[in-house]
Amino acid sequence: NDPMALDLFGMLYDSTVTDEAIEGTIGLTFSDNPARAADYYARAVAAGSTDAPARLQAVCRRLLLKSDTLSQSARDEHCS
Repeated sequence: NDPMALDLFGMLYDSTVTDEAIEGTIGLTFSDNPARAADYYARAVAAGSTDAPARLQAVCRRLLLKSDTLSQSARDEHCS
């Protein structure tokens, strides 16, 4: 339930956001997965993150353009 950790996990799955220390220096990154990013961002928001709400909104806009079931479910669950 650590808001910063949850936000960071969201960023790792969000190709539009980069954490230089983790992704640039260490080289840890995951494939772009907006549905998973939305889940982590929503959890970060619930845990009190002040940065995650804007990131969640941005990833929700990306989910609007996707028609696969996972994206639709994430949009329905996290993007109201």
